[in-house]
Amino acid sequence: MGETNYKITKNSAGGNPASLRPGRWLDLYSGTGSVGIEAISRGCSEAHFVEMDSWVISEVLRPNLRNTGFLDDSVIHVKRVESFLTYAEKFPDTYKKFDYISVTPPYMEVDYAKLMGQISRSPLIGEDCFVLVEYPLKTKMPETCGHLIQIVDRRFGRTNLLIYGPEWAEKKKSNS
Repeated sequence: MGETNYKITKNSAGGNPASLRPGRWLDLYSGTGSVGIEAISRGCSEAHFVEMDSWVISEVLRPNLRNTGFLDDSVIHVKRVESFLTYAEKFPDTYKKFDYISVTPPYMEVDYAKLMGQISRSPLIGEDCFVLVEYPLKTKMPETCGHLIQIVDRRFGRTNLLIYGPEWAEKKKSNS
């Protein structure tokens, strides 16, 4: 799959993309795969799914990818997210960098400070990457994620969605 460098659209940086620039998506804690599947349907060229539950993969995720026709555009990693990130950190040439990373963990089973520290150090974050993190209210989130800054932090009921991105996206947002 060839890589193409496109700037993200104004709508994408605002957190409500109708379409995405071509790129690679990493769906951490993927479960059913709905986030990564949505990313491919909106223009991403490939998605990697990280899920540790083999039953969920065989009975839900893989069938969802097959039913949507996105199985050939996907890679499934059967690992704990923390192990996947540790492996990528130890062997940085194993995976190419990602353009988008979504983080939708089970709230009560994650230490967000540790997880965000691990993601911040990850060689998986591309230069113009966007990291989308779903987190519960009253959770203290860092101002940055590696070289990325907070672009959007929105509340949806009892959930927040935080988007980290490159500085140029913040400048575009303030000019719109």
